[in-house]
Amino acid sequence: MALIEIHNVHKKFGNQEVLRGINLSINKGETLAIIGNSGCGKSVLIKHLIGLLQPDLGEIFIDDKNIKDLDRKNLESVRRKFAMVFQGAALFDSLNVYENVSFGLRRIEKDLSETRLKQKVAEVLDIVGMPDTEHKMPSELSGGMRKRVGLARAVAMNPEILLYDEPTTGLDPIMSRVIDDLIVKMKNIFNVTSIVVTHDMVSVFRMSDRVVMVDKGKIIEGGKPEDLSKIDNDVLQKFFRSSINENLSVDNIG
Repeated sequence: MALIEIHNVHKKFGNQEVLRGINLSINKGETLAIIGNSGCGKSVLIKHLIGLLQPDLGEIFIDDKNIKDLDRKNLESVRRKFAMVFQGAALFDSLNVYENVSFGLRRIEKDLSETRLKQKVAEVLDIVGMPDTEHKMPSELSGGMRKRVGLARAVAMNPEILLYDEPTTGLDPIMSRVIDDLIVKMKNIFNVTSIVVTHDMVSVFRMSDRVVMVDKGKIIEGGKPEDLSKIDNDVLQKFFRSSINENLSVDNIG
């Protein structure tokens, strides 16, 4: 069952056409990886899904609602279905882990007691493997720990859809695997639909159900990760080999 439907979406900034007719269905409960070179339109596409950008042409349906037709109140309701895990975690440096994770919850659930808030924060921190870290400041955390706190903050909002922006960028192979395993864990525990923007093909094989490639503003190929190497497309194969070789080089250091 499709939770998200994208029909012929175009977007131009000045004279630059970034999206050139995107068509894509994303099923409820699946983990979809979106791959592609820098500047291909991946991030612009994600911004359309949460209503930060509106298409010049085309339509986007979230749970059968055309977000182009929604007023502000209903658009906000659709946005609450989403939570995003940012590439750099996007933690507030002046707030400790507890304050960071509870930040969004305080805004949307104003009647939540402090006791329940503490319980909820402790629960999600435990799920991402960061128990008893509520008092720590972001400056005390490694890159991988920061990303796990960012994930805890996202799942605390009880989203239906999780968006991940380059979740393994800047991490060593061991921590990358931890993050990939957490993406799978979030799906299994919360039955969320996950959309992962990434260039890491090793990660794609570990955590995704399906993958599509964006090139020059269009989706050029898609399928199960294990089938990618068989697809006869020069752009895809070049990207595929480049990413695999890059990760093998990192794994072999030392």
